[in-house]
Amino acid sequence: MGGQLPEDLGGDGVAEVLDLCLSCKACKTECPSNVDMARLKSEVMQLRFDRKGMPLGERFIGMSADVARRLAGPLAPLVNAVQRSAPFRYVLERVAGFDRRRVLPSYTRRPFRAAEPIEVAPSGKKVVLFADTWTQCHDSHLGRAAARVLQRLGYDVEVVAAGCCQRPRISHGHLRQAVAHGSRTVERLRPWLEAGVPVLVLEPSCASAFTDDLADLLPDEALAQKLKTGVHFLDAWLADALRRGEVRPPWKTDEPAGRILVHGHCHQKALWSTADTVTLLQALPGAEVTEIPSGCCGMAGSFGYEKGHYELSRKIAEAALLPAIRKEPEATVVAPGFSCRHQIADFAGRQARHWVEVWDGYL
Repeated sequence: MGGQLPEDLGGDGVAEVLDLCLSCKACKTECPSNVDMARLKSEVMQLRFDRKGMPLGERFIGMSADVARRLAGPLAPLVNAVQRSAPFRYVLERVAGFDRRRVLPSYTRRPFRAAEPIEVAPSGKKVVLFADTWTQCHDSHLGRAAARVLQRLGYDVEVVAAGCCQRPRISHGHLRQAVAHGSRTVERLRPWLEAGVPVLVLEPSCASAFTDDLADLLPDEALAQKLKTGVHFLDAWLADALRRGEVRPPWKTDEPAGRILVHGHCHQKALWSTADTVTLLQALPGAEVTEIPSGCCGMAGSFGYEKGHYELSRKIAEAALLPAIRKEPEATVVAPGFSCRHQIADFAGRQARHWVEVWDGYL
């Protein structure tokens, strides 16, 4: 508008600047003008794909959720072994641009598709637990833990594997594909959204995809509004219920939970609050909880996997996150984000946990 750019938003100069944008959404809430740089980056990428075509690595990312649903299950052990091999990582770097020093996330042999029945008295309080790609196809144990936690708190849990939230496509500018595929996912969720049943999402980047991105892309404005108000990030929803006294965890042990370090996800910090995760952990018997004063972990979805970003990804993690973890080798590290947990494993050699795992052990 001001004529300061020698080319339009699809130009190489703009793309070069946005290449280092982590799509953390901090600009949207911290900038006085509320400039949504993550959304701008997505729009710019879509514009450039329209003009220049989509590279193979980008196509791989766009298909990743669909591929995950095919590979999770009986094929997982074989696929995981191949992914860990040096020849595969070399080829993937040459073909798709993923740094060979990274190993892609392992697939689970037991995809998360349903809550396992446990002996609890029914309360009539119904919730839907959305089986996002990361939980369904990779960290399925977290889905089962979350379902058990909710059941033991008195909720009637229905697990819904409705498809992908479209986070990979949205973050990488495959916006038209995101609308096409995401519309089908939301249609599958429509019955619960219209009935007012809370749809709970474990992964923060998936929750933000629904409420902050896909809702603004859908042509059906009425359904989009139901998506914004009916989908909830699990940490925020349950912490709110805990503060209001609607739930009282029936702890089965009073063994002290001990020292817990929390690293919040970027989208959680921007759209909700890391205080929610801290609140949930502080409710545990004898828990001493500290939030690490860190920014982004540096992984940022696929950003840290890309060859040109690997070293920068490490430097971002070293700014605050990794030193804090190394300083307390005996502490339990908790991170709600899938990418954050993998970054911590790669560079700190520590297995970060999700708070639902910790709660599950106490209920």
